[in-house]
Amino acid sequence: MINQKIDDMSNDKKIQNDDETLFDDGNEVEVTEFQHEEQDVDANLILPVNTVLQGSKYRIVRKLGQGGFGITYEGMQTGLNRKVAIKEFFMKEYCGREDSTTVTCTLLDNSKKVQSSQKKFLKEARMIADLQHTNIVKIIDVFEENNTVYYVMEHIEGGSLQEYVVNRGCLSEKKALSLIRQIASALDCVHQRNILHLDVKPANVMMRDEDTAVLIDFGISKHYGETGTQTTSSNVGISRGYAPIEQYNEGGVATFSPATDIYSLGATLSFMLTGQRPPEAQIVLSEGLPLFPKKISKSTREAITAAMRPTRAERPQSIEAFLRIIDGGKVVVETDSQIRYVIEQLEIQGEYKEAYLRCMDCLEKGIEVEFAQKKCEILVPLMRKKNKATNRWMYFLAIVSSIVFFIACFLYAIMSN
Repeated sequence: MINQKIDDMSNDKKIQNDDETLFDDGNEVEVTEFQHEEQDVDANLILPVNTVLQGSKYRIVRKLGQGGFGITYEGMQTGLNRKVAIKEFFMKEYCGREDSTTVTCTLLDNSKKVQSSQKKFLKEARMIADLQHTNIVKIIDVFEENNTVYYVMEHIEGGSLQEYVVNRGCLSEKKALSLIRQIASALDCVHQRNILHLDVKPANVMMRDEDTAVLIDFGISKHYGETGTQTTSSNVGISRGYAPIEQYNEGGVATFSPATDIYSLGATLSFMLTGQRPPEAQIVLSEGLPLFPKKISKSTREAITAAMRPTRAERPQSIEAFLRIIDGGKVVVETDSQIRYVIEQLEIQGEYKEAYLRCMDCLEKGIEVEFAQKKCEILVPLMRKKNKATNRWMYFLAIVSSIVFFIACFLYAIMSN
């Protein structure tokens, strides 16, 4: 979460702000993770410049950004004389500060919520520290002080991917694909540990240098157990244009599915190639994606379109499957569990015929035969019932249309006489 001031841009390079909505106990709160210092932020809520932490081990240089759950500072690790990024847990809706450093809870009623979120913040730091990957931000230190929690990260000078595109305009397809592969590799590392990032977007990708992308900000990530059910119950954030439809729904990300992050990955690739934030998920659902520039290759267009399908079950179910489309391959479901998931999701959504056809495909290929046979037994009567309902409705419409026609003819005959 290293923030640098974005230069004023000409209209042809201007992009929309990367707003995030946080759903907390049913209330919708606007949150911008990368806010600029010029924006309305109470200076009394920020650690003063030259504040020292951990017995002068770290010194605050300046504020970089502020989100709903934390403030990020540029700092100095004095012993090594190197820049670091220091993230402080601070819920701006519920926290205050006394003696310029100590964090307090503004209302006693909110103390449990703050304590719960603080534990999540600490867990986030330890989780990131465990993710040893070139394209994931490195955690240097974690500690408690000033009645709150801090974690110290590597300082990344290059600014965010969002700023990079704003300043330089749309990226070439070669450059964009190089960066998206790095972000995809980082996500694959995350997914292998049954974790969803849930906030992949250009503002949460930093540029270590011209050619290296680093994934940051695991603030709303979720960890899932071996059965695929969530083990953390945190607030769900929504970054407009980058969050899929399921993140808008209560319980929409209660089960583990890499396809949720893959939607955001496709949206991020779209942004790099067009310089425009993609439409929100509801618009994609009702109107589809806008046309891509013709200069973008067919395989890349197909990869973005597949990743951003409204229905989670219809997206690539793994990072490997997403990259295969980019490489010109076809979307395939790799594992038996993913085959089951796709069929069950189609059944839940009432797409009985499509689910049945997939079951028949399984039987033909000898994959998950017992599961497919049982599902066929369930799906056949459901299809018949749905067809009967459709036929009855069509029959009813035909009768109504005939009655309306005869009435119209009768009225016309009377008027003619």
